Amino acid sequence: DPGGEVPIGRSVQRAGVGEGAIRRCGSRRTACSEAQGHGTRHGQSTEPRHSAISYALHASGKSVTIVKIGYIHWPFCIAKCPYCDFNSHVRKTAETAVWKDALIADMRHEHVQANSEEPLTSIFFGGGTPSLMPPSLVAELIAEADRLWGFDPAVEITLEANPSSVEAANFADLAMAGVNRVSLGVQSLHDEALRFLGRLHGASEALQALEVAQRHFKRVSIDLIYARPGQ
Repeated sequence: DPGGEVPIGRSVQRAGVGEGAIRRCGSRRTACSEAQGHGTRHGQSTEPRHSAISYALHASGKSVTIVKIGYIHWPFCIAKCPYCDFNSHVRKTAETAVWKDALIADMRHEHVQANSEEPLTSIFFGGGTPSLMPPSLVAELIAEADRLWGFDPAVEITLEANPSSVEAANFADLAMAGVNRVSLGVQSLHDEALRFLGRLHGASEALQALEVAQRHFKRVSIDLIYARPGQ
């Protein structure tokens, strides 16, 4: 239901300058917009200040650098992990053309709202499971972001992925689309823990996906969940 319950690409994130990283601030439906002068407490919405583009402030000595980052949300998953409180929904299919038009419309709106000539230093595809997006759609969204804002020479374009063999098969095409960093939701290398967490992959499959990712992307990171019950 792309016109219903799911907000499109509207969570504000913060980036660490020089790290190329985006820090999640609670749920992806929470705006962490201190940089815009609209600070929030954890878990509180700041409507209508949700935005696909955010300015992040970084103090280095006496200087302050303003960077601009983009966040693109793909809320669909094959299954809902029991620990997940993000804006994600189980769907067998998604109306890709409808979502493409909506995401591009949102990006163009944010471009007008941003009113800045600063190029993007980072794009983060989160979810949901953005590695389920068709690589052609990822390429179109990256191209539109480049057309609207332009990219910093060292731009980092990250996409979250599950470490499954099905999704790993798309890594080559995602790299061709412009993604240069992938973040794998490994979560654990113990099969029993993965079953407890509701993950669909096993430890060996995760290691194989990591190997495939390292062949195609310059930067690869993994997520691990610690302090589980009984750990």
